[in-house]
Amino acid sequence: TAGQGSELPDCKVDRFKAKRAAEKGGSSSFNSQSLLFHQVWTIIGPGAVEGFKRCNARDRAFSVVFKGEGGQDAGGLYRELLDDIVKELQQPHPDPQLLPIFLPSANQASDVGDDRSGFVLNPTATSATAFGMMRFLGQLMGLAIRT
Repeated sequence: TAGQGSELPDCKVDRFKAKRAAEKGGSSSFNSQSLLFHQVWTIIGPGAVEGFKRCNARDRAFSVVFKGEGGQDAGGLYRELLDDIVKELQQPHPDPQLLPIFLPSANQASDVGDDRSGFVLNPTATSATAFGMMRFLGQLMGLAIRT
C-alpha cells in the first residue's frame, strides 16, 4: 500500500506470495495478481507518472517494504524489487492474457537460432488493462534508467 506519512510512498509487496504464484505458473490456479509486477502496478498505479518525473539519479520514486522480511530501504530493496520484476516478466506464463505484456520470441518458442532468451511485446494485448500494464512498464523502465 502507498504510505501517507513519509516523503516517499511505501510500496509494500509480498515476495512469498509472488513466489508461490510463479511456482503455479503452469497450472490453472496461476494468479497474475500475486506477481510482483501486478502488486506494484496496483499499489503505485496510474498516478505514478508525476512521482516518477521528479526522480533523478539520487532519488527513488517509492520506498520498498517486503512483507514478512526484515530490511530498511536505503536504496537496496528498491533496486532489488526492480530487478525481481524484470526477472518475473521474463518468465513464461500459462495464459498470456493474465500477464499480457511479453511473449517468448520466435527463436525461444521454437528453440532454434540465436538469442533464444528474448521476448517480444505481445501484439494481441489490446485491452485497456494490457495497455495500462505496458504504459506502467515503460514508466518503470524510464525510472530504472534515471535512478
